[in-house]
Amino acid sequence: MSSLALEYAEYRHSPLGEDEPPRPSVDEFPCDHGGSVQARYTPVDPGNEGIAVGDEVRFAFKQCRQEFEGFGIAIFDDDEEDDIVTINGGVRVVITEFNVPELFGKVASAPAQEGFVMSKALKALKNAEQTVSVGTRVAYSALQIGDGEEVDATDTQFDGVMRARFSTVIPDDEPAIIAKMDGDTETLLVSVATSQEGGESLKVSFEEDGKGYTQTVTEFRGEMDLHCLCSDSGDSIRHTINELAYANTGSDPELGDDFSYTLQLEEPIVIDDFELGFSSGKMLTKASGEDISTVFSISGEQGNVAIQSTGGATWSGSFAEYLDFVID
Repeated sequence: MSSLALEYAEYRHSPLGEDEPPRPSVDEFPCDHGGSVQARYTPVDPGNEGIAVGDEVRFAFKQCRQEFEGFGIAIFDDDEEDDIVTINGGVRVVITEFNVPELFGKVASAPAQEGFVMSKALKALKNAEQTVSVGTRVAYSALQIGDGEEVDATDTQFDGVMRARFSTVIPDDEPAIIAKMDGDTETLLVSVATSQEGGESLKVSFEEDGKGYTQTVTEFRGEMDLHCLCSDSGDSIRHTINELAYANTGSDPELGDDFSYTLQLEEPIVIDDFELGFSSGKMLTKASGEDISTVFSISGEQGNVAIQSTGGATWSGSFAEYLDFVID
């Protein structure tokens, strides 16, 4: 949502063509696979020539069916149809930080590498001399996401607030970018931080077997680095979760009608290959009178997860089984 808001804000600041009529205050765009999204941009100062802190973007999704990928992983990682999700409801995005040097526009618009979701120019984002950082506050209002033709009461609904911050570094001249486009290298693509400030929360509601459930997430802190493991033989993305903590209360088909727990990271979680689960790290979940540790490891060609509770329960299995993914 943050990326979509920034893209729309840039569009609103782009110059009009010679024969282009003035833009309306509200735009409505068709989604690729049906439905539409209505967008409104409100700058904090109408006289600003570019994006500024305090600018606001509002979206109203109307059964918008769109391919929805993030950070190199599709939300539904199966066949192409499963990459399409349906979104309905409202989102308000406020820009809380905007530090984007002029050169970043040149990097972002570089030609994309065939078969890879990132621009190959992003391989250059190492040993940087300029910092790019963007922050947003995202408020969801009855926003539903599902994978059917239309969302309904059975699909997950989000109400509340999360904050996001994206940062990276870029070289200070174009020759430095071009010099790093080829050859083997490990490059930091972007750092993503997600958080909630005091009093902010995110309510997640859904139905299962005709019964409604609601969970409320508070005190969220997360930070993840994405590195491109770039080589002439192919590229992959390493996900490193450096920080993760939150509290969750509510009801759930498995956890019951009244649960409460907190989660915190004990060792960074590093995922070298998401589909195969080549990972390491450890996190700790604290519930009433019980601590549960989750350990990620690699054994040969298999990514493994082991869960152990101070109450005596244990579980172990593959990374795919842990995520309940069906991987062909």
